Amino acid sequence: MTDARAPFGTTSWLAMVGEEMKRGIWRTPQALDYSMSFVERYHGAPMRDDGTMLGFRIDVHSGALLFRAGVTSTEAGDVVIDADVDVIKQLTVLKTDDPRFQALVSKSISDGSMKVTGDRPIGTWSNGVHDAMRPNDSRCAQRPNLMSGSW
Repeated sequence: MTDARAPFGTTSWLAMVGEEMKRGIWRTPQALDYSMSFVERYHGAPMRDDGTMLGFRIDVHSGALLFRAGVTSTEAGDVVIDADVDVIKQLTVLKTDDPRFQALVSKSISDGSMKVTGDRPIGTWSNGVHDAMRPNDSRCAQRPNLMSGSW
């Protein structure tokens, strides 16, 4: 298992995201019927060593999940989230049921620092995935403060 305390944005952190996504899909009762592609890009972060942007791509087909760290600026998917890295850092420390989480998402969409495109529902499984990656999660207690800007 990947170390859940990996700093935000690192290869280890992205591997943890992939593992949590896979767990989330398989906890979903309809996992075998679920298919979609999902791209998340973090603007304002340094480019990765391979020349891709910080972010990830997930392709799910009938419950099988392919995960790739690093995305291009033009990569398409059924759902695409483009967000400023500072917004993502702030969201990462909040649980999805925290009113501040939804308020920040709404504000970020309104001010253009986050854009969500696509016509496919992501599914409620993603809430559990997000919450499992938070620094205040018991598995993540030693993770550095993501709000500090150092990563």
